[in-house]
Amino acid sequence: MYALTDIKDGELSTGFVSFKNPISNSGTMNFTSDLLGSTVQVYRVNGVVQYQTKVEELSIPLGTLIPTAGVYFYRVTTPLGKLITGRFVRE
Repeated sequence: MYALTDIKDGELSTGFVSFKNPISNSGTMNFTSDLLGSTVQVYRVNGVVQYQTKVEELSIPLGTLIPTAGVYFYRVTTPLGKLITGRFVRE
């Protein structure tokens, strides 16, 4: 699980990205509501973007969107420009 924590005007705001690693055919990437409206990019080790979308739901079906096994990296960019990055393995 990866977290983004932000304190603004005395209020704590935390966004989480979670998923079961490695990702299988039915695997999903899950987001907290704080991250709705963010952009997520999934790319291979060579830097080629495999998937990109705006986060409009609390989960995306990574297992069906990324069909090829391998190591992938992701980047979530919030509407305010904050970043959450990480990696996962697709079985």
